Amino acid sequence: VGSVGMEKDFPADLKLDFHAFDVVSLLSIYLPGRINGQSPIDGTIHLRGPLRTPRELKAAAEVKSFSVEIDRVKVQNVEPFRFEVVDQTVIIERFHLAGSGTDFTAHGRAHLAGAQEMDLGLNGSVNLALLAPLNPKILARGTLDVNLNATGSLQQPVLQGRLDVKNTFVSHNDFPSGLSDLNGVLLFDRNRIQIQSLKGT
Repeated sequence: VGSVGMEKDFPADLKLDFHAFDVVSLLSIYLPGRINGQSPIDGTIHLRGPLRTPRELKAAAEVKSFSVEIDRVKVQNVEPFRFEVVDQTVIIERFHLAGSGTDFTAHGRAHLAGAQEMDLGLNGSVNLALLAPLNPKILARGTLDVNLNATGSLQQPVLQGRLDVKNTFVSHNDFPSGLSDLNGVLLFDRNRIQIQSLKGT
């Protein structure tokens, strides 16, 4: 619903509601063979600005319900996700996912044009099975506690914070055996990673 003006820039004020929209086909592009079952979402998108010049458009989105199952690990939103796109900048106002071994939040902003600066934060715990699709050769089980801030640019991120590895098993297809009972702390200080402690068998 909404309106589109007939002036030369076609000023628009549009609102789109979506219900039980299954995004499994979209997610499968990035995670082939890893999505189990459906991934329905409900929410609203509000679009304002001149349609002729997309870079000047302002968008606000709220995802009221979201769930996905990756490698048999299911996660869902705890509260509605809220995003905005203003002046070619993506703003994450609210993002909170939870599920089996997972409970984390994200917030911040990233510029899509120019130097593409960003300032993002990630806090909480993540089931490592959710990260395995990033590299199909790696099998990982366990929990990763995350407290990270990412600044710099999208091409050259600068990380500050720490990762706590808890009771983790990791193996790689190119190596004959994996590591189990991994526990430790990794500290990120801009362009340097310090292994404060790391033990396994």
